[in-house]
Amino acid sequence: MPEQAKSTTAPQTPVNKDGAPVIPKLVLPQVGETHRLPPQVLVIYGAPFAGKSMLAAKLPKPIFLSTDGNSKLQGFPTIDLPAKGGLAILNEAIELIKSSDFETVVVDTFDQVADMVAQSIINSQNLSIKKANEKQSSQDKQKQSSQGKKNYITSLSEINDMGKTWKRYSDSVANMLNALRSTGKRLALLLYNKTTKENGVEHEMMNLGGKALTKVTGMVQALVRCSYDGIEYNARVESMRIEPTEDDLKKPEWKWWVDWVNEGNIK
Repeated sequence: MPEQAKSTTAPQTPVNKDGAPVIPKLVLPQVGETHRLPPQVLVIYGAPFAGKSMLAAKLPKPIFLSTDGNSKLQGFPTIDLPAKGGLAILNEAIELIKSSDFETVVVDTFDQVADMVAQSIINSQNLSIKKANEKQSSQDKQKQSSQGKKNYITSLSEINDMGKTWKRYSDSVANMLNALRSTGKRLALLLYNKTTKENGVEHEMMNLGGKALTKVTGMVQALVRCSYDGIEYNARVESMRIEPTEDDLKKPEWKWWVDWVNEGNIK
């Protein structure tokens, strides 16, 4: 992994001798006072080979959490998240990153991390089915009869109580996002796109479904779409929770955003 540069991020929250955070004295802002800050949670989405990783690599001091290994092939600082055991590695990586000199955490891709969350729920359900089948087999032997075994599932939609299942899934995705935010670093979520059709009109959106999409978009502060037309890469800001003024863009805290937009040729 390349040598880490000295961090320019804000200092960690001070703690007391017992390790508890020191809560600063509350001070009310002045009436009419505004202080817009640049986005700390970004989504960069688009089709495969649209330039998402290349654009994210231009963010300040990035560390990639990669589900496909492509960022490592491109020479970016990377921690691989394999399909099996990826969530455990992700949780360990979060703790390591908190005290690192990296300034931006890039999840490449977040929709595949969400798939890992779904698979963990499926595995948990299948473990319950296995235990139920073993119990049923024991009872059948005692009764010298056969009631049949339950089949294992391969998707969330096969679980009977869909309401509770999808809530558990969306809550788990939101909890994972909150854990990533707890690093105190800038966060960039890379997602694939998907096309939906409504009233005969096609719409392109992030590849997350249901309440998970709602919870993620509720935390995101900037949405950037990438595309590639076969000749050149394009990126544009589709929306921002806080639109900066010209004066904002001249302030030091917005410098990384201005530099990134310029270097990435983001429209």
